[in-house]
Amino acid sequence: MGYINLLSDRCFIYHLNEIESINSFTFIDEIDFVYNDIPDELTVSCYFVPIDLDEESIINNEPFFLVHEKFRVFFPINTDIRLNDLVEWNGVKYKAEKPMVKREHHIEVLVKRNSHL
Repeated sequence: MGYINLLSDRCFIYHLNEIESINSFTFIDEIDFVYNDIPDELTVSCYFVPIDLDEESIINNEPFFLVHEKFRVFFPINTDIRLNDLVEWNGVKYKAEKPMVKREHHIEVLVKRNSHL
């Protein structure tokens, strides 16, 4: 059984893109960072492992609940995953931290979500 067969989850990856816009008030070019509406990487093989189960929490803030989640995600070595990418898994989007290449074999990324329900 190969490593790729162990990666049983599938996710979408959205890259952070830089766009220039002109501020109509100051006429100065500004740089904005946005995510595409369509994923840049489709059905990427991965494996999500929950970490810090004690820190996983749902906080009752008015008017919404605030959810804190963190996962360690394993990807094949050829996956295009970058810092601050959005990783969508089971309809939920997580922000990626710095990807780490492990022994030129696979990529390991911490992803987290701090969002309202």
